[in-house]
Amino acid sequence: MKGKGGSVGLSGLGMIGMLIVLAIVLILVARAWQSMAPAALDVMSVSPEGRRDDLQQTAGEEASPSPGHLPDLQEMRRSTAAHTQSVEDARRQIDSAHKPGADGN
Repeated sequence: MKGKGGSVGLSGLGMIGMLIVLAIVLILVARAWQSMAPAALDVMSVSPEGRRDDLQQTAGEEASPSPGHLPDLQEMRRSTAAHTQSVEDARRQIDSAHKPGADGN
């Protein structure tokens, strides 16, 4: 009488094949990891202050008040309103420059 599930030799070959494929994948992952590790270490070694430009630095200073002090909400609202107004002005300038006939055509 035949056993269920096929022959034992075929399932053993399948298991060996899976182990070989797994070993190849692990080798490829290890090589990729080793090639990326120096770049990742370089990113982690740079201080955040060295990567920020002036715009980000001023924005960060406004957003994080000194410890123990709450931010002035009225000042934040004025600052937000001024920023919103400058963005709207810039949008209007761009829209007016791109309207048909604005460039003389």
